[in-house]
Amino acid sequence: MSSAQQLLLTALRCDIDNLRHLATTSDIVGDISRFIHVLQRERGASTIYLVSKGKRFKTRRTMYLQHANEAEDLMRQRLEALSREAKPQAAARLLRQIATVWLALDELGNLRSAIDTFAISPDAATQAFNHLISGLLAIVFEAADTSADLDVTRALVAIFHLMQGKELAGQERACGAYGFTHGHFDKAHRELLNQLLNDQQRCFDTFIEFATDEAQQIWQQAISPCTLSGIDQLRDIACQRTRGSTTGHPPLGETWYELTTQCSGQVVADTFIKLLPRFSRSPLARG
Repeated sequence: MSSAQQLLLTALRCDIDNLRHLATTSDIVGDISRFIHVLQRERGASTIYLVSKGKRFKTRRTMYLQHANEAEDLMRQRLEALSREAKPQAAARLLRQIATVWLALDELGNLRSAIDTFAISPDAATQAFNHLISGLLAIVFEAADTSADLDVTRALVAIFHLMQGKELAGQERACGAYGFTHGHFDKAHRELLNQLLNDQQRCFDTFIEFATDEAQQIWQQAISPCTLSGIDQLRDIACQRTRGSTTGHPPLGETWYELTTQCSGQVVADTFIKLLPRFSRSPLARG
């Protein structure tokens, strides 16, 4: 075999390794996205459960908990695979982040027990969920940093900001669920609601900046104007931009939760993650 042939063979092996890494990255980002999605629902349901002293959302919270356990099992398997296949130049950062998340996952059972027995406040429970989800998103960020393909990196950056924006929207859902179920928004929660709205919009703007035309089109078609209108009306009530009571029949906490969940469910990161293999410059990926 000539030197040129040897170099071409080595290049081909590098292409294959990069594709395998892309496949692994796509899988773990997908599993993390699905786990975060159900964890966000559990967080919102737990808020209503705690504020209502167990009178509301008990069954739904139990259902979301089961869904989260199933998604967690799959994600743990992917994390183990990603740990083994991490590239040397990024392995240290990635492994440290996975280890941090692993510790937080091991504490999830204690958090749920505290919620079961009302041994934790709604805000403290929300912060605990936020901390875990933040760690999971950091893994996605590190995964994006390991890509050797600029187009794939750009796509992963778009997906990361989409997931980050959805997480901030999930925190807004939990904050709104607290205020509406409680029947009152204090100054701290009103300010938090406004901050979360502004921060998520910045994330979605960055997503649009890095997303492909196809991804942008999917994004524009995902959100129902009717759903957004209903959410905006409740935001105005929560932040006292319009006159209205935060109590009602049915309780506005449940109405808020349903609308924001419907909106979040229509923007699923999986749709964009499935586009990842198309972005690779490798001839193998295109062929």
